[in-house]
Amino acid sequence: MTKLSTTLKKEFFELLPPTIFFFVALHIVAFVRVLMLKGTGIAPLSTVSIAVAALILGKAVLLADMLPMIYSIVKHAGGPRIHQRNKQ
Repeated sequence: MTKLSTTLKKEFFELLPPTIFFFVALHIVAFVRVLMLKGTGIAPLSTVSIAVAALILGKAVLLADMLPMIYSIVKHAGGPRIHQRNKQ
């Protein structure tokens, strides 16, 4: 049980930073949409739907971090250098 709890705790703390970022960013987007839709009669997004979207996007970031392809791109300083291919 301790291995399961430590794994869940580790996953939870890795999930927090991207989820908080997307939660704040999506609230800013929703605020701008509310200002744009003011007087049109269209209902804006709720906080619950924004929170669910932030959780999904946070988990997507963690899954992308687990892909080995990402590390092959990141290990090059600053990413792949396309402009050097043409210099030969």
